[in-house]
Amino acid sequence: IGLLWAMVNHGKGLALFLLILGSATLAIPGSEWRKSVPAWLEQGLVFVVKMVTLPIQDIRTYVSSKPDMDGENRGKRIFRNWVFPIVLGALFLGLFILANPVIAAWIEEFALDIILKWFIPRRVVLWLLVASLVWTTMRLSRSKEVEHEKLAPEDPVPAAQIGFMTPGSMVRALVLFNAIFLVQTGMDAMYLLGGAVLPEEFTYAEYAHRGAYPLVATALLAGVVVLVALKQASPTERSRSVRGLTYVWIAQNVFLVGTSMWRLLFYIEAYSLTCFRVAAFIWMGLVALGLVLIVVRIIGQKSGQWLLGTNFLALLAVLYTVCFLNVKGFVAEYNVAHCREMGESGYYIDLYYLQRLGPDAIPAVHRLREARVLSPEKAAWAKQVEEELVADLHATLDNWRQWTRQRQALADEYTLSTVSLDFLPDGSGWSIVRPAEDRHGPQ
Repeated sequence: IGLLWAMVNHGKGLALFLLILGSATLAIPGSEWRKSVPAWLEQGLVFVVKMVTLPIQDIRTYVSSKPDMDGENRGKRIFRNWVFPIVLGALFLGLFILANPVIAAWIEEFALDIILKWFIPRRVVLWLLVASLVWTTMRLSRSKEVEHEKLAPEDPVPAAQIGFMTPGSMVRALVLFNAIFLVQTGMDAMYLLGGAVLPEEFTYAEYAHRGAYPLVATALLAGVVVLVALKQASPTERSRSVRGLTYVWIAQNVFLVGTSMWRLLFYIEAYSLTCFRVAAFIWMGLVALGLVLIVVRIIGQKSGQWLLGTNFLALLAVLYTVCFLNVKGFVAEYNVAHCREMGESGYYIDLYYLQRLGPDAIPAVHRLREARVLSPEKAAWAKQVEEELVADLHATLDNWRQWTRQRQALADEYTLSTVSLDFLPDGSGWSIVRPAEDRHGPQ
């Protein structure tokens, strides 16, 4: 009591040390005080050792306790009910940090500040010692340790579960997942659809670009989790709470895939279209369709084989359709039509990428030159690109194995003599340049 009064009035470190020593002395087991100083010191040393060993021993005892009425011990139940939701929730949060620069800034500004402020190594060690001291004092203050009661029957009943998930763990996981996803969907609704102004340090292009692909990966992972959790005729599949939370979660995932497409449109508007971004659009559409089909499977009580077959047919239908499309030509035409040189407000035309697209880009490059919107330097570069593409096209057709009807049609329309048409630097008229190597100026 006196030391407590000293702490309240003066807060001295010596009073705190004696207070801790006195509390530990009171907790030393034994029916009477030891009158021998060496014996008392020996008991104090035992207490210090117990501070390290007793908490670890109690945790092991708790985790490895015998099965309860459900046939499952406490440690396994904790793992099933909490470890799965927390670990997977952290994974989703990490994906959202990659996808959303605003969330990443929040984490950096607040979470890291808290970590740097509170999770200092010496502070962590201090609180671990305090927790060990308090726990050991409370445990040793009893006259004897209480044995764990045997709750398990002779024939325990297996817990309702599927793999490492139970209905309880899935409810916890889905509540956590929906809460995490709600932050992202809310921000997308504000910034992409609601017209809210982003923080000054971010642009819409950056916000859109960072989120397009990680969010699709998030939706794919969510679909896998749902398929595993709601296996047909499993306890989790029969749980109304799990099913209801799953519908909400899938709806959020479909919304996120839609905003991923919207993000990609923002990025294309700023940085042009590529074949990979066309493929990404197709991929996102298939992911959204797969999520919707998961809901159809749950509601219609379809089999997993039906879901797999339906998704496979959708993939085949898309691939079959792509066989008839000139994707490279479409990309080239789109980039030319929406470039800044043609009066749009987005990107400057990337002639290097048009050249990489190959002969399919010839009509787009030719139309760009005919528009007479390029600077003299860029016009000369475009002319060189078109001539090289036409030369590559005709060289390709020299090998009959590479002949196609489309390539032949391009070769009939575009030759070195036709693509050598160029306008004078002052834009006053047209001139024809010799296509051969021995050019001597305008003819």
